[in-house]
Amino acid sequence: MTNESPWRSVLSIVLLLFAVVRLVMTCTNDKSNTSSPINQEIINRSEEIRANNIVSAAKFQQQSNDILYTSYKDLEDLSETEKQFNHLKKLQKDTIVQIDLSTRIKIQKESYFQNNHDDTLRMAFKLKKDLTIFLHDFESKKEDSDNFKALKKFGQLNDFKLLKSNKSSKTYSYSIVKKDKKYNGFALLYKSNELCSFIEFESDVLTKPALQSAAYLFIINNVIN
Repeated sequence: MTNESPWRSVLSIVLLLFAVVRLVMTCTNDKSNTSSPINQEIINRSEEIRANNIVSAAKFQQQSNDILYTSYKDLEDLSETEKQFNHLKKLQKDTIVQIDLSTRIKIQKESYFQNNHDDTLRMAFKLKKDLTIFLHDFESKKEDSDNFKALKKFGQLNDFKLLKSNKSSKTYSYSIVKKDKKYNGFALLYKSNELCSFIEFESDVLTKPALQSAAYLFIINNVIN
């Protein structure tokens, strides 16, 4: 009995110490889990992913908006997947599209029509004769010329000139370089209070006088009030 007693005492002490150590470790881990801040690296990584997503979305939107700066012939060669990716549709018949409560526009069959749900680009389409038409709607208190330059900020805008102006409308002449190709442009602005509606006609084959004539002819024949 007397020989076993010291070993039992030692074993009891060891077990007690082990239990105490386990208790301390458990308490330390619980405290760490409840009070330690979220790992800063995780926060930084999340912000980086979010920023990259915003940039990717902007690049995708710009790529989509630029697709009509492609010749009609090259649009014909796009795959159906590429057309869907760019919200591009070839019209099988003459199509009437509502612009506002009182105005509609007729787009000829076999034109390439795009509606990619941009914030300002209402729609765009390219005719078989490589005439591209963009329609923008937005509200702004800025100067009209500044508004137009903002619309064309992703291209090299040149020769921008006001042609005519009255209380509710203006016309502009310009040229723009996109994808290393120069396009002549003619734009009409219709304005009501702070609502701006730009219609831009652009072509890399028509001269500026010919483009202006084509724009007015299109409006006369295809805009329905």
